[in-house]
Amino acid sequence: MEIRATRNTRPARLVPILILCFIALLMFLILAISLFWEKNITLAVDKNTYEVMTKADTVAELLEENGIVVDGADLVEPALDTKLESGQTVTVTKAFDITVMADNNEQTVHSIPITVSQVLELAGITLGEKDKVYPEYNPLITGAQKVRVVRIEEKVITEKEAIAPSLVRVSDSTLEQGITKTLSKGKAGVKENQLLITLADGVQVASKILSSTVVTEAQPKKVAYGTITTASRGGMSFSFEKALVVSATAYTDTGYHTATGTVPKVGTIAVDPKVIPLGTKVYVEGYGFATAEDTGGSIKGNKIDVYFETESVCIKWGVRSVKIYVLK
Repeated sequence: MEIRATRNTRPARLVPILILCFIALLMFLILAISLFWEKNITLAVDKNTYEVMTKADTVAELLEENGIVVDGADLVEPALDTKLESGQTVTVTKAFDITVMADNNEQTVHSIPITVSQVLELAGITLGEKDKVYPEYNPLITGAQKVRVVRIEEKVITEKEAIAPSLVRVSDSTLEQGITKTLSKGKAGVKENQLLITLADGVQVASKILSSTVVTEAQPKKVAYGTITTASRGGMSFSFEKALVVSATAYTDTGYHTATGTVPKVGTIAVDPKVIPLGTKVYVEGYGFATAEDTGGSIKGNKIDVYFETESVCIKWGVRSVKIYVLK
């Protein structure tokens, strides 16, 4: 009888299963190790916050990994060489430019948020007791802006000032009402004022009189004012409101009506209505009684134009200074 050995196939079947199990175990270990190595970090850059997974060992590596460039003025917390741990927060505060203007000079301070006083310290600027700072001295600056220093200086100076002469009115019964005569011109006096002036960056912005001393007294101006209100001409007396001295020229027929719509005739005069209102009755020395009925382009101020019927009489009149009485 022939006896044969029977082949055992079970070990051959187990080999692939064992290999698959090994591979799965290896992948699990790799994943576990990978998860163990990666860290969950909160990254805050100024006002922006991110949740990141990283294999970086230090803060510096984390920032490089995320493309964040920092300079010496930026604030990184914790420090760049700090070892990272999962769950940690890394904060980056970026520096910005602050323009400082003082003493006609402009410079830039590159910094993270700081107070105005710290900005001035970094810029090497010392404030005087009365100097002004804009914005105010204590606020925190959190972004790019300008800081301005205005130098305030106070000085005491002495200035001379003229004292205007006073006016003394004196009645004169020899002059017509409206006529004046200067008796004395008067003379200005002088006083010295001690002033406290305030300068802002060299420009005067305020002044205050501390004291005042009269050096020379002013001498008053004396003027005589006429009081006569009646006059007699050609045997006729009349009352008047005022008299004035004017420059008088003459004109003749132009073919036009007067400014008041009348036909010009002897006794018509042209006036400046601001001095003598139209319609006013007057007496003109050397001419007689008249009415202000007309105006003229060259008749301004104390000037009148008297009417004559012929050009020859106008030429004979010429230009003369006369006294005119505004009748009541």
